[in-house]
Amino acid sequence: MKYLKTIVLLSILTIFLSSCSSTFSHSKLAFLGTNLATFSSGTEMKNYISFSSLGEGNYTVVLENDLGEEMDSWDEVFELIAQNSKVLAYNRPGYSDSTPTSSPRTPLQIANDLRKLLIISNNHPPYILVGHGLGGNYMLTYAEQYPQEVAGIVLIETPHPDFLGLCDEAGIKGCDPVAAIVDKIPNHVRIEYKESKEIFLPEDISDIPLVVVSKTPTIALSKSKKYRTLWIQTQRDLTSMSTNSQHIIATHAGKYVQHDEPDTIIKAIDWIKSQTKKITKEEELL
Repeated sequence: MKYLKTIVLLSILTIFLSSCSSTFSHSKLAFLGTNLATFSSGTEMKNYISFSSLGEGNYTVVLENDLGEEMDSWDEVFELIAQNSKVLAYNRPGYSDSTPTSSPRTPLQIANDLRKLLIISNNHPPYILVGHGLGGNYMLTYAEQYPQEVAGIVLIETPHPDFLGLCDEAGIKGCDPVAAIVDKIPNHVRIEYKESKEIFLPEDISDIPLVVVSKTPTIALSKSKKYRTLWIQTQRDLTSMSTNSQHIIATHAGKYVQHDEPDTIIKAIDWIKSQTKKITKEEELL
């Protein structure tokens, strides 16, 4: 039994570390070209942040990666977004060519570092913030700090901060697979993971357009029915942050909806644009 448990943990570790390792050299973004922005953060005089930016338009779509992921996770949607908007993807400190930093990896610090990058790289508001997994929580923090810059938010499989606690209350197992391997993951990922335990949702983001995108429930058949039900319930609860929101459940996608159903992400972004234009027209009538 002990041997079987070890095999299971090693399997989880292999899967997670493979998601943490860079496949960037083989990605579409690599062929589009990357840049290095330089700014001060923490005790270091210079930090280098790798990013890729493309397209033109009235909006800048900002892509934020999940825990352990790099910007190649947006390969399938990056150029599609650039057809009608400016788009930026980047790697947080410690990932790929982005140098590690001594500054804390709290959502607030990450949001502030992102804002520095946007300014330095001449990517201007209004921003449509698109976050995958934990990256969605960073985008919510950005919107809470700088609401006047944000046209809308798309959350892709972003965990509700209460999800793990509700799992414990319901006696649901396997809700946090990273916890079993936290000491074996790369240091920059481990620091982020530990800081994520202190994430709280904004109480209210007013009427900023918000789209919550969730995977197909039946994709996660390896999880219990209780797990899948709770996940969708808490995904739906995320929409309550805004008075102008919707919940989209992808029809044939797993956790990486942007890869499995890129059109669903494009539709979410287009909906936010339509809501922003609607608000502008209403203001003109006043």
